[in-house]
Amino acid sequence: MSTEDAIEALTQDTGQERTARSENARRREARELLLDSATAAAQSIVNLAMHGDNEKIRFDACKYLLERSLGPASKSHGRTDTDPIQTLIDEVMDNTETTIG
Repeated sequence: MSTEDAIEALTQDTGQERTARSENARRREARELLLDSATAAAQSIVNLAMHGDNEKIRFDACKYLLERSLGPASKSHGRTDTDPIQTLIDEVMDNTETTIG
């Protein structure tokens, strides 16, 4: 079943069809649909981070990608080493000071 067919099937169920299908079956179908679309969704977020129409969109997309891959900046995740986001910020600030100064 194509992604489009799966979306249509999930959104066009009538009341009778809903009761005939188990809740677990619907959840399984929805999960499969989301998993099948995950790569395209990730590519869309990366595209927004790189080519968004304005700085807010690009910043929010970058922040989302960083937090999903490295974790939120406010949490240490029990690590004893330095926070990777803080390290990145420090490097950017150092490079900026070197370039400007």
